[in-house]
Amino acid sequence: MKAGAMESNINLSEQKRSSLVSRLSIIVFVVTFFYMMLDWILDIHVQTFIYIGFLLCSVITFLLNYYKRLDAAKIVGLIFFNGLIFLVASSEPFETGIHLHFFSVGVVAMIIYGFEEWKKGICFIALSLVLYLTVFLYDLDLIAYRSFGPYESRIFFVINITVTAIISTLSFLMFSKVNYKIEQSLRQNQEVMIAQNEKLEKANKELDRFVYSASHDLRAPLSSLTGLINLSGMTSDINTIREYHAHMQNRILVMDKFIKEIIDYSRNARVEVLEEKINLRNLIDEVAESLKFVKDSSAILLQNDIEESMELQSDTYRLKVVFSNLISNAVKYHDLRKPNPYIKIGCNGNNGSYKVKIEDNGIGIPTEHIPKIFDMFYRAHENSEGSGLGLYIVKETLSKIGGQIAVDSTYGEGSTFLITLPVAPNG
Repeated sequence: MKAGAMESNINLSEQKRSSLVSRLSIIVFVVTFFYMMLDWILDIHVQTFIYIGFLLCSVITFLLNYYKRLDAAKIVGLIFFNGLIFLVASSEPFETGIHLHFFSVGVVAMIIYGFEEWKKGICFIALSLVLYLTVFLYDLDLIAYRSFGPYESRIFFVINITVTAIISTLSFLMFSKVNYKIEQSLRQNQEVMIAQNEKLEKANKELDRFVYSASHDLRAPLSSLTGLINLSGMTSDINTIREYHAHMQNRILVMDKFIKEIIDYSRNARVEVLEEKINLRNLIDEVAESLKFVKDSSAILLQNDIEESMELQSDTYRLKVVFSNLISNAVKYHDLRKPNPYIKIGCNGNNGSYKVKIEDNGIGIPTEHIPKIFDMFYRAHENSEGSGLGLYIVKETLSKIGGQIAVDSTYGEGSTFLITLPVAPNG
């Protein structure tokens, strides 16, 4: 990931430098035309090849850059612009400020090469400096000298310093923008890495607990089966053998339920969400039908108050896992001492989501256990024969399909689970 982020930042920097080269080429082209018009208005004679040189240099630099020859565009542009500025500066009075363009060319050289190629940037800065000092110290007159009056000199000085300021400012803005984008990218990458580290730490902790608890919960029924098989082999009493067989079957069912929970946990973590249209009432009825043979379920009234019209786009398998765990828990922790044990399921819609309420009048959950019931392998009741995975799987499964769950429970009175489900897929 670090290598990818670094490559992305390098590409961003190169793109910005390429963009700057293109913009500067266009600016030089436009400014050359501006100078041509100004010279014509002020009746100042300039040899035609100077205009042609600047125009051709800007076009060639632009085209080289356009066709992905950025290195060639840099070299051609910097060499020829330095040379052309040198020719013009040698033929004008120092007061016009034409020499200021050496400064802007030096700034551009340092920025378009950057720190990665700082030696090349320094070479072109040195070239601009040498040419500037040559113009300043020597009266060369390499081309026909141009005379300017005080008024004209001031005009050209203002124009030259303005153009220099624009080019330098544009270059520094580009440089600042590149740094800003790179910092943003690094910050985002850091946030992603922190989030991934947190997920990794969570996964490692869960894996440690999973290996420990799973090995215990798988070995316990096997140990019980081994003991029951040995005991049944030591007696010939048919009733005792049947009792041992009933215990064996119970242990097998416990192990089967635990293995199913492991499969649900693994499938939720690894299988992509498959969204389809679901009728919520029908889905609850299917889950209730699959649980009708659970012990004592026939003694509990299951009341499905969800309207027939309530439909949503979600993952059928995952919703069945959620409601199967919650309803089976409500059956398991019922209280048949109460006159009318019940499980009520209702739903209402609000702002693109459904809120499904599963309410029972079972034994409830002690207050001190409520904050932990969705933790992996946590058992809220001492007499629980479950693995402690059920509610953890519910929370993780809901998270996968964009849902949430909350609980309100009073020990001795019952529990209410409130599930929030998006009606349509997230994005």
